[in-house]
Amino acid sequence: MFNGTTTEYQQATVSNDGFWPDIEVGDFERDRAMPADLQPATVAAAVLSAVAQVNIELAFTKARLNAEGHWTAAEVPGPHPQVNGQNQLTVLYRQAVFARAKADLVTEAGSLSQREVGNNQATQGGDVRAALLAESQQHIRAIKGVHRCGIELL
Repeated sequence: MFNGTTTEYQQATVSNDGFWPDIEVGDFERDRAMPADLQPATVAAAVLSAVAQVNIELAFTKARLNAEGHWTAAEVPGPHPQVNGQNQLTVLYRQAVFARAKADLVTEAGSLSQREVGNNQATQGGDVRAALLAESQQHIRAIKGVHRCGIELL
């Protein structure tokens, strides 16, 4: 909704482990259309948490890529063209983090408004959260080089 004010995005950066790219919190706010009334510290904490969670899930993938001689995700070869100077791997990683962070914030954003729209958003928050977590997991599976779903023999 237009209210005559400009949206200012955070300048904070979540520094990563050197292999995976650093994440700009402002990029997350802009790309995922986060509500301006969320506290900046809350948003930054959600991004930091998402980075930590995704990094844990990708620890073996990172080790495999390091063993192949790739010391950063940005140098792993992939299809061209690149998007904004990022290769396929870094784009997938960023999307996985953004989806996971938004999933953590969905219920927070829905609880900010007490109007009917906010109440509907809050009741649908579980569905949206599940969809965002599924999206994140799909990106992680693509990074690992596995299909969206799979069957494993136990």
